[in-house]
Amino acid sequence: MNEGGVPAHTAATRRNRAVRASRRVASASRRYLPALVIILLVSLAAGLFAGSYSHSLARPTPGSLAAGTVADEAVPPGFVSQLDRQIGTRLSLETYPSPYAAEQVIDTQRVFAVISDEGSPRAVVLEVVPAAGASIARLLSGAAPAAARSAHMSLTVRQSHPLQPTDP
Repeated sequence: MNEGGVPAHTAATRRNRAVRASRRVASASRRYLPALVIILLVSLAAGLFAGSYSHSLARPTPGSLAAGTVADEAVPPGFVSQLDRQIGTRLSLETYPSPYAAEQVIDTQRVFAVISDEGSPRAVVLEVVPAAGASIARLLSGAAPAAARSAHMSLTVRQSHPLQPTDP
């Protein structure tokens, strides 16, 4: 007998049972460890994907905006670069041989704006096309005055094919 009055073989049996039980728990936890790691990695990847996807949708910006110019009218490069900075993207300028050709492109809604001069090197006309994209027309109309001020130019904004009042 030991000090507590319990036979020695009973105390040893209890210790053995406790050791075996802890080994079973350790064995079971080791068995599920790879699955747990995989679940954690998949959860992390899903969270990162959802977060980055939501962040990119929160601030959509186009890579470039289609705009036109007329060949015989000089478009001030200072105005175009300032407008690029103001809208946070690049204007993709295509030159058309005549005002009639530029008007045809506007009619087919292949450009969002046409930039031309007003007969003076310090004046510019921005003709926006709300029918091609109302939000882009608002963006260009809102950013153009600041761009013209930065380029030290006068600006005239015109709407070609304005939307009907009932259009959203």
